[in-house]
Formats: sequence, C-alpha cells, structure tokens
Amino acid sequence: EWAVVMEEPRSEGPEGSETPEGSEATELASWLYDPAAFIEAVDRPLWVWQKKVLKEAFRVKGDGSWLYNILVFTLPRGNGKSQLASWLGSWAFFCGEGVQDIISVALDSDGADVIFGYGKRLVTDRDYLYASVGKSGMRANEMIIGSVGSRWTVASSEHTNTRGRHPTVVTYDELGFAKDRMLFDSLLASQGPIANPLFIVTSTVGPKRTGPLWDLKKMAEGGVKSGVYYFEAHENLSPLITDEFLVRQRKILSPVRYAQEHLNQWAEDTDTLITVEQYEACEDAGWRPSYVPDPKYRYWCFVDIGLVRDATVMAVGHYEETMDVVALDVMESMVGTKTNPVKLSIVQERLEQLHSIYGFQEVVVE
Repeated sequence: EWAVVMEEPRSEGPEGSETPEGSEATELASWLYDPAAFIEAVDRPLWVWQKKVLKEAFRVKGDGSWLYNILVFTLPRGNGKSQLASWLGSWAFFCGEGVQDIISVALDSDGADVIFGYGKRLVTDRDYLYASVGKSGMRANEMIIGSVGSRWTVASSEHTNTRGRHPTVVTYDELGFAKDRMLFDSLLASQGPIANPLFIVTSTVGPKRTGPLWDLKKMAEGGVKSGVYYFEAHENLSPLITDEFLVRQRKILSPVRYAQEHLNQWAEDTDTLITVEQYEACEDAGWRPSYVPDPKYRYWCFVDIGLVRDATVMAVGHYEETMDVVALDVMESMVGTKTNPVKLSIVQERLEQLHSIYGFQEVVVE
C-alpha cells in the first residue's frame, strides 16, 4: 500500500513576492545583530554554550559595523556544525539589511544537502518566512526573496562559483578539510567591495597544522584587532553524543584520529601515533635519567640500532598503573661515523649493564 501525503495549500500572493508585514517584519529587523534570538524564535532553544558563543562572536562597534568580520567555530564531530552554518545563513538571509547575497559552502554535495535541508525546513515551518520566498523562490540549492532581491546559495566546494558575485555573508563548513585554499582565498577576496561583510567558518580542526583554518587560528591570537573571532572546543558539547558512543570510538579509532574527530585536537598528520598536544604534555625540560629502579615496577627496554647515519638509542621505561602513564627512566644514545661505526659488541655490553640494574622483562630491538 502507498500513502500519498498532500500539503495544505498556502495562501499567498504572487509566488515569492510577499514580505513579512507588521510585527513580523519588525521582529526580523530587531534580530539584525542577534542571530541567537532569531534561531530560538524560528527553530528551538539554544544550548547555553551556543548562546554564549554567539553573543561573544556577533558584537558590533559604535558605528554598527561588526567587531569581527571573520568568525570561526571549531567543534568535534557531531556537535551541530552544519546546523549552525544553516542557522546563520538563514539569519543573514532574512534579517540582514538591504539586499543580501549569501554563499554557503560545504565540503561535498551531501554536506550541502544537509545545510540547505536545515534552512528549507526553517522556511517551510514558518508561514511568514515562506511567504517571502514562496515556491518560485525555493530552488534546488538556492532561495530568493523576489521582492528584495536577496539570494542564498548553498553548494559543495567543487560546485561553488564565486566569479561575478560579492557575497555579503559567506559560511564555509569543514574548511579544515578543504583540498586546497583556492576557493577560500577567492571568497575572501570577493567580499572586498562589501562594507560590512561576514565570513563564517564551521569546522572540525584539520589533519595538519597548515592551511586557511590554521592561519585563521594564528590570526585570532592577535586579539580583537585581527578581526577574527575563533572558538575551539575540545570536548563534546552536544548532549546527543553519549559516553557509550565515545568509548566505542576510542577503541576503534587510532589515538590521533580519535583526538581529531572527537576532541577537536590538531595533529601534524593522520598517520602519526600521537597528537602534538600529547607529545608536549610528556615533555619535561628538567628530566634526567634515573638509575635507581623501584621494586614495585616491572621494566622494559627498547633499542633502535643505527651504525653510521642514525644513532643507536636505548630506552628503559615502566608502566605506572595508578596514573595510567608510561614513564621513561633512561634514554642513552651512541653515534657512529663511516670510519668508526657503532660496535654491536659495545651495545650488547651496555644492555647487559642496564639489565643488571633493572632486570628487564623483555628487550625489543629494531
């Protein structure tokens, strides 16, 4: 059996020609500098952190211009980045002053469908928003307010055409994973003639500390004068992400991949074993080798042999269960040359000496 669901016909004038009137138009205008109020009015109450961050980001100067023209929101996977991009695109489309030309960029076509889908739902659920767009103004990946001339286009990065357009607002989802920076640079340059533009980025941090997202992070460290607002969360702020889910992910993913996807931590490369943050947390400028073993620990030794070009390195360590850390007790190296390479007999002799001190459970040699 097949059920056909018919929409109730909407009463409206010429398609796409009406605009909100009276209190509705006044209400939209009142949200010009307050996207959080718009979102809560047309969709749902925001979480506390969302309201706080939006209030910090969308601040204005005395002359009515934005304090920050570039806004960056970086969050772990599953924390509503695409929805945030759609909310802000919708807000700019309906509440922005004058004619708005908005471009929303997604990483791929599926991401573009998600962003446009959120926006389309908001419009169709609110009669006074739908009245200003109408059926003729609702296209495959674009909305148009005919009476005003405002346009909102949502497309994947490979299908975004910026030539000839000077967007008042750009939203760029998952900038950290852009294949190159050409589109980012083009979009940013296209806003040159705009008096008070906004460039909004929503993304998880990228796999490498390079590229436009990393550049924006470094710019934001310059403070308000940089014109860049940067928010970076290192925990899951969405109540929809459960502890059980994260436990499974930690077991399945490599430490670097888990840190990037679910802790929003930068890494040098996805093939590395640990993140830069994890390595830096291990560093101790005052560390010295300890040759006094603790009888409550078991010790292991690891050796990487290099005879000429690479050094031979010996490391002795133990596991401290109460702190869930591996402690390094000894690290020694021997460096050889072409005329005087490292002698394996000397390596063996030193290993025997270290074994007499620590009583290794095992020696691993590479």
